Amino acid sequence: MISGAQSRAQSRIEEIAALALDEFRRKHELREQTIRASREVVRASANAIRAVHRGELAQARELVEAAGALVRETRETLAGHPDLYFTGYTQDAQKEYAEARAVLAFIAPEELPPPAEAGVETPAYLIAGRDVLRREGELVLHRRITAPVLLRMDAPGDDAVRRHAVLGVLTRHALRPRLNGGLGARGRVDPERLHG
Repeated sequence: MISGAQSRAQSRIEEIAALALDEFRRKHELREQTIRASREVVRASANAIRAVHRGELAQARELVEAAGALVRETRETLAGHPDLYFTGYTQDAQKEYAEARAVLAFIAPEELPPPAEAGVETPAYLIAGRDVLRREGELVLHRRITAPVLLRMDAPGDDAVRRHAVLGVLTRHALRPRLNGGLGARGRVDPERLHG
């Protein structure tokens, strides 16, 4: 026979289990929403880079802005959920978005915002910069980069040249060893490994 105390304890356990199950359901729905948004960010960013290569800069800007809106929305949605925010799919999406912004800034040329202004975490931003610089030859040889553009980029004091020089120095001398060591499985950003 179950006593009153045992019955109350059993009811309480069932209540806690129901609350935990509801939380897990909400977390699962949030994870699925975040995965969908991250995929859309990656898709829009990749399409933006393709548009840049086709010389369709207006379309590239629209795609970059759309990806950026999703990155900001995801950041706000996941406030208070670091277990979902600092996952591979979320940080990979940020990296792809930052890469699209950097490619557009390099080719257009346009102002390249810092990580906080772009709305991405610094490790994802820096790895995006490294990836763009690795393809530096591809960008310079791109059919849209004509002699006048190259001359403009080489002009003293030009922002694009300064950005490129700073990123190059950082990558070659300060960040490359740490960034290479800061990549986790499949090249994903692993913030814990960046602090070594």
